[in-house]
Amino acid sequence: MVTTKIEQLFDIYTKELECFRRMLAFAGEQGKCVAVSNFTVLGEILDRRRSLADEIGALSVQAQATAQGIAADLGLPELNLSSLRQQLPEAAVAPLEQVLAQLRQVAEEIQQIDRRCEVEVRQAMQGLRGEMSNVQLGQTAMRAYKNAPQPNDARFIDKQK
Repeated sequence: MVTTKIEQLFDIYTKELECFRRMLAFAGEQGKCVAVSNFTVLGEILDRRRSLADEIGALSVQAQATAQGIAADLGLPELNLSSLRQQLPEAAVAPLEQVLAQLRQVAEEIQQIDRRCEVEVRQAMQGLRGEMSNVQLGQTAMRAYKNAPQPNDARFIDKQK
């Protein structure tokens, strides 16, 4: 029974790993879009990442429920790899340990790409702020000239010579 639940947990983590790998691919695309300032496509990628994050969240809830079931079956307060190694043979724990290590690695890669993208987006925003400031100064100058009083024709004509 516990072995079946561990296999279920392994399957859930494997699906989660697939989702994280797709997320990694989206993060790479996101980095390319930020580099070339293609913010339209960037918005679409972020939407896809958001829906993928929702899917990962649902899988995490399933994994947590399964892990709680395993912990209850084994009489443990919480489930972790060290407690599983003490209770079960290594052959049952090793695949779970491997998939968790892969999940951790892919998540770290995603975080590195996201940090790099965040820095690039901040730099792009600084550049845009500078450009906007210049545009606003130009608009202010244009308004100043538009509101200048128009020269009037002379009202008095000197007819004396």
